[in-house]
Amino acid sequence: MDLILSPVMEDYMETIFRLIAKENTARVTDIAKKMKVTMATVTSALRKLASKELINYHPYSAVSFTQKGKDLAAKIVMRHQVLEGFFKDVLLVPPAIAKKNACRMEHQMDDVLLNRLIEFIHFACHCPSTRIKWRNRQAKGKPKNQCEKCNYCNINKME
Repeated sequence: MDLILSPVMEDYMETIFRLIAKENTARVTDIAKKMKVTMATVTSALRKLASKELINYHPYSAVSFTQKGKDLAAKIVMRHQVLEGFFKDVLLVPPAIAKKNACRMEHQMDDVLLNRLIEFIHFACHCPSTRIKWRNRQAKGKPKNQCEKCNYCNINKME
């Protein structure tokens, strides 16, 4: 059975993962600073995550992941990176907008959609023909009704 966390708890997992990756440690003060919340709020969240056996937490010491927690956190981070990368590299959205939207959308994406999106990104970024056509289209702007067969381009015709 899959463990379901709230978006806020997923954000804690992601923050802890990134802190450990960057600083080799994650402490309550660092988590609070990064998430812009109080240390008491962090402590409460860490207790919840520890009760689900996702992290090892003891007051006044660094937080570490259990194997189950590390696997889940890596998956959460990957969802974020895939979405942010898609927005920046394929849709050519400015980085700040890509990051903000990835943060909002990552919590709702299931594995089927994630895997399909990864396949599409690989195709769009590595297929020479597709990559060149897409980049040229983006550079020229998005002309309306460019395709005769594409419902996305012909959306105005449906109204």
